Amino acid sequence: MRTLTIRTLAIAAVGLSSLLHHAFAAGANAPIASYGEIVPLPGAGVQPSAAIEYRAVFDLTKPADDPASPLPGLVQLAKAVNLFAFAGTPLSHLRLIAVIHSDATTAVLDEQHYQQAYQRPNPNLPLIAQLRQAGVQVHVCGQALHEHKIDHQAVASDVQIDLSALTTIIGYGVNGYPVLSR
Repeated sequence: MRTLTIRTLAIAAVGLSSLLHHAFAAGANAPIASYGEIVPLPGAGVQPSAAIEYRAVFDLTKPADDPASPLPGLVQLAKAVNLFAFAGTPLSHLRLIAVIHSDATTAVLDEQHYQQAYQRPNPNLPLIAQLRQAGVQVHVCGQALHEHKIDHQAVASDVQIDLSALTTIIGYGVNGYPVLSR
């Protein structure tokens, strides 16, 4: 009888794990549901901890290959949020910062100005909104705005304009934030 019970529990656990895997990987329970799909690996060697506060700056300079697609670095950031959340890390323990500049700068245009520039909706805005809702800060380099001749009024309201990407990244760096370049 005991063997049957243990076997039944094992089968149930595998089934539940598979169900959770598909639900989360498909975005059903992910904090960033439409982006950053993940493949949960509960048996992997290194797993995030729910007890640790995680910090990182995502240095985003690469534009999307197509103006109809979001920045690859923002999608990577969404994946990071989803991975930590799936592992049980509370969103309140994530201190993630996106710093957008260089060739990626136009990703922060509001809908009207992106439409004028690319004749299509800005695919970054829904992702930025979901990232912000998950607690991610999104910054843009004021110097890059100037270089690209983008008026500050054309920047989406969810995005903070900083003096420069250099000073923002260095500032977070001296406060213990590692930098991930994307």
